[in-house]
Amino acid sequence: MSLDSTHAVCEEMGRQLLGLGRRMSTAEIFMRIDMVNAKEVKRVALEYVYDNEVAMAAMGPIKELPDYGVIRGWTYWNRT
Repeated sequence: MSLDSTHAVCEEMGRQLLGLGRRMSTAEIFMRIDMVNAKEVKRVALEYVYDNEVAMAAMGPIKELPDYGVIRGWTYWNRT
């Protein structure tokens, strides 16, 4: 969880307090992670990625970077 410094611990604590209104225990965090399965990942991807615009930013040599239309086309796939 990368909580090896007081700064990281405070940042995580603040994020949980702002997002949840409370601090989760390490056991609860691991339990929530373990609840994630392939079906849930696919559901979320279909909701937020499928047929949605994408934001792109690139730096450095971008000669091999696909055109935006190609990348946008990757947001479509067989929904079955």
